[in-house]
Amino acid sequence: MTMAIKKWTEIESFHNLRRTLNTISEFSGSPPPSITYQAKVKLHGTNAAIQVHPTGEVFAQSRSRILSPEDDNMGFCKWVLESKDRWAAQFTGPGTVTVYGEWCGKGIAKGVAISKIDRKIFAVFALQLDSNNQSSLITNTKTIRDYLWKFDHPDVYILPWIPGIITCDFASEKSLQDTVDWANHLVEHVEKCDPWVKHVFGIEGIGEGVVAYPVWDNVLVPRGDITNYMFKAKGTEHQVVKEKKAASLSPAAASSINGFADLVVTEARLDQGVTEACDGEYNIKKMGALLAWIARDIQKECAGELEASNLVWKQVQRPVSTKTREWYTKKIAEI
Repeated sequence: MTMAIKKWTEIESFHNLRRTLNTISEFSGSPPPSITYQAKVKLHGTNAAIQVHPTGEVFAQSRSRILSPEDDNMGFCKWVLESKDRWAAQFTGPGTVTVYGEWCGKGIAKGVAISKIDRKIFAVFALQLDSNNQSSLITNTKTIRDYLWKFDHPDVYILPWIPGIITCDFASEKSLQDTVDWANHLVEHVEKCDPWVKHVFGIEGIGEGVVAYPVWDNVLVPRGDITNYMFKAKGTEHQVVKEKKAASLSPAAASSINGFADLVVTEARLDQGVTEACDGEYNIKKMGALLAWIARDIQKECAGELEASNLVWKQVQRPVSTKTREWYTKKIAEI
């Protein structure tokens, strides 16, 4: 059976989300929305998901592709297949269920608390239900637990909410600033010590940041009503753009072409590119895959920074590629 990937969304920074919603508002003539948010810790690993179909078939996927034993991602497919029957028995309804999470822990990422644990784990943050040509998303921790109540596996965890909520009126400058301050406050604490890793594993260490999710009263929410309004905020050591704060109202600006490359080709983005495009390997044969991934990622995520710097992609493409190539070549030489 050929299976299509059910991709997790690319989560925007706060200022990019604000920019997108303002653009939609200008075209529609309606005011920007007011959204209530709650956050979860953003773990530093690799995005992963498990598709469970009504036929009993189970598929593992990375952020970008369906996995197989021959084309795995950090051992995730192997791990899923080892418990395939348990996943198939967990969901027996008429639709397809996709379990989204972070595959993280020993050997996947470095320099964070979750990387210090003694094994790999799957930390679930959302479920998607596909039935009757409609996709519904569940991000509420209690509801996810209700759906997974039969699944008892020592390496499966459900990420909880960080206490506290905030409502952001995207038409109000004060409300926007309050939301930015709220996100920065959360990230400051997570960056000092990941509270979830400390609570669950008793290990202290730095966390990557937070993801803010829209909170709705309904249990099942159309996927777009959540993914279209989410935003992420990362600590200084994990930012893919060099910002003074984890969340901001406006994008950073560079004063030159090379300055733009320095701004966006960060250690965190490069490390993420190696994980996503090179399966964590430092191999000269994978240079092209890394260069292509970095170029796509910057064009997708840094339109605001390009505009603020009065630049276009063609102007910065070469210095971005050069900086990426030099970094990856040096890493290969160090092995």
